[in-house]
Amino acid sequence: MQQPNTLLAILSKMAQKPEVQFDKLFQKLYNVDLWLLAYQSIAPIPGNMTAGVDGKTIDGAGLKLIQELIADLKASRYTPCPVRRVYRPKPNGKLRPLGIPSFRDKLLQTVLKLILEAIYEPTFAESSHGFRPERSCHTALEQIKSKMTGTRWWVEGDIKGFFDHVNHEVLLRILSKRITDKRFLHLIGQLLQAGYVEDWRYHHTYSGVPQGGNLSPLLANVYLNELDQAIAAKATTFNKGGARQRSKEYHNISVMAAAAKKKARRPGDWTRYKALRKRMLSTPSVSRSCRAETMVRTLPERRTSTRSISRKNTDYPCNETSALLRIRYHTLDRKTYPPISNKSRLNHAAHRMLPTTTSHATRQNHRLCKGIWGYEYMARKTPEPIAQSQRTRNLTDIQRRGTRLSELLRASR
Repeated sequence: MQQPNTLLAILSKMAQKPEVQFDKLFQKLYNVDLWLLAYQSIAPIPGNMTAGVDGKTIDGAGLKLIQELIADLKASRYTPCPVRRVYRPKPNGKLRPLGIPSFRDKLLQTVLKLILEAIYEPTFAESSHGFRPERSCHTALEQIKSKMTGTRWWVEGDIKGFFDHVNHEVLLRILSKRITDKRFLHLIGQLLQAGYVEDWRYHHTYSGVPQGGNLSPLLANVYLNELDQAIAAKATTFNKGGARQRSKEYHNISVMAAAAKKKARRPGDWTRYKALRKRMLSTPSVSRSCRAETMVRTLPERRTSTRSISRKNTDYPCNETSALLRIRYHTLDRKTYPPISNKSRLNHAAHRMLPTTTSHATRQNHRLCKGIWGYEYMARKTPEPIAQSQRTRNLTDIQRRGTRLSELLRASR
């Protein structure tokens, strides 16, 4: 027989590969050492002295009971007992229904829990802390303290009667994505549909998992893991960029707050700093207005920036570039350009479009064209060197075309 810890470690390592499906898991239930490990994990719990519908507890259970359960599983004659339903008061005054299984079913559920935990635990979300090994409310608070420092809004939700309304067919369909052993899934279905006894009357179970069973919390996590994945996929459609772009007003206030904090340390007067902090909290950190920008748009061969094609860069080894002077928009949906009457500014921008002292690029093929975002100034590379006289003529041509750009913008108003 394989050692149980080694078996569970192998299953856990295989579960990290999403394409792996698990078969022949029912044969793992024949491992006596796995049952002894499950018995060892639940033996110290005082709740095991609570009797189920058969009136038996952990008292007197031993290796003989384990061998009988394995024999029943091999012969396919195992039938789970219905759980005994009791009610416990909630903090809000209502009653919570609990299902107490018999000890033999509880031991089997613990063995199934060990196997399913090894398979599904590596796939659960990092933000999930409920009913997981070595996780609790304290680990959730620690994660909030260390990783959610910028969060100011929290949404609390509660699924009403979740354990009582789990759909059996959906749960088994989720399990069948990773587990292809039909006998193993049928055994879990038997435990889900075992029914319950209340006031000495038997009731069928058509949905839900019994609160109080050892396997129920893990099955609930498997069920809710689909919700975690759906929310994570939805969140990726809203997350854009590595950080939020601060508005100019918010940036100015944060700079003043930092200076006020530095000045307030010695005298101990924090009035101005607190006022600025309060103003920061009421100021939107993301600007919604469209700012004026000068951007450079390149052809697919190479991505460049305004600085790389400025006049200061004398050795610009471009392949084929086009520089685009993007004009200010008042709104995102308004496609009209505001008037620009400063001709010298346009000429200066046209001068900065292309390097002036380089032997790699030519000034011969220049043209103005109206692109998607505005008016583009194009330049194409030729390997021939440029003489000084030709370079002077090209600079004059750039100035002339800058004047033409101003006329086109004035005519488009």
